[in-house]
Amino acid sequence: IITRMKKIFSLFAIALFAMSAVAQPTALPTDPTYPANQVKAVYSATYKANCNFGEWGSGTQYTQETYGKKFVTTNLGYFGLEFSGLNCSKMEVLHLDVWSAASFSMGIVPIHGAAEVRVTKDVVGGQWNAIEIPLSAFEGVTNWTNVYQIKIDNVPNQTLWLNNIYFYTNVTPTIVDENTDLTSLTPGTCDLTLIRNFVMDGDWNTICLPFALTADQVKEVFG
Repeated sequence: IITRMKKIFSLFAIALFAMSAVAQPTALPTDPTYPANQVKAVYSATYKANCNFGEWGSGTQYTQETYGKKFVTTNLGYFGLEFSGLNCSKMEVLHLDVWSAASFSMGIVPIHGAAEVRVTKDVVGGQWNAIEIPLSAFEGVTNWTNVYQIKIDNVPNQTLWLNNIYFYTNVTPTIVDENTDLTSLTPGTCDLTLIRNFVMDGDWNTICLPFALTADQVKEVFG
């Protein structure tokens, strides 16, 4: 009887080990396909973007793993992603891929210097969840010119992986350079990318634009 109980216990231990071994993603989520000029990336190998982990006193633990950033939260249930300020004023959607063995809901809060607004999304366990949040869902947020953190909250005692975190727009920018026939463009409002070649001959280079630029736009392009 003792020998049989030992065998049963051994099988039970093996089963528990097998369950814990598969409680993680076994593949990467689907690669993003948006062109880089339509994206403001926070964390993504596709867009060569990375971010820092903000524990913010929550006790959440973080590791970088093969299939993304792994977070193990405490009963406080929050953590942050920190990155250089992104001008997301032309973006339309926040995307992030989330994997967890268990189903749960999570709060997502972009931080931009004004009042914080949370959107809560459900996560289905055992698969990658492609979460898409229109920026209009963050009600009351009108200035997206300097997003520098994203807080994840309301996730007590969870283990989850994050990947492909980025803002994007479906609007394809119009690209012009010195050889573009401007008369071929349709008058009106558009998202314009200007390619201008500068000559290093010790003299000033002048750019004449048929539209105004704000100070924030000049700073984003020229630093």
